Amino acid sequence: MAYDFDTIINRKGTSSLKYDSALRRMGRDDLLPLWVADMDFALPEEILQPIRERISNGVFGYTEPSEEDFASLILWYKRRHGFSIDFSWCTPAIGVVYAIATAIRAFTHVGDAVMIQQPVYYPFAATIRDNGRTVVNSELVRNGDHYEIDFVDFEN
Repeated sequence: MAYDFDTIINRKGTSSLKYDSALRRMGRDDLLPLWVADMDFALPEEILQPIRERISNGVFGYTEPSEEDFASLILWYKRRHGFSIDFSWCTPAIGVVYAIATAIRAFTHVGDAVMIQQPVYYPFAATIRDNGRTVVNSELVRNGDHYEIDFVDFEN
């Protein structure tokens, strides 16, 4: 299937966090925001059509992931990583930062150290600190066009 990653979509004036709040958040609005999870291209029809079908009844209450959703996740892990996960291991979360904060509180105690490997999504360190833990950084090493783990530093 062909996807359109070339059409430029002007997102200014659409309540876009990264464009419409740049002046307030960054003090200027001429920056090119390169956020990880906020893309500037239209969704493909394979995603838009099920969304249209879902919203057609006009009711937007709370939902849960279906068994089919979990089956897709389990299959993706198996195909992508050759790793089998069990349905009972799956816990839905409202977002990655919330999930990390929940894991920090579940598996560590106030004052514990939690390691990250920068460069990484900036809220990770703040989430560790906000939960009373200490950030330990084992910085990734740039090797040409990619990053690698410094296993000696990681172990230390």
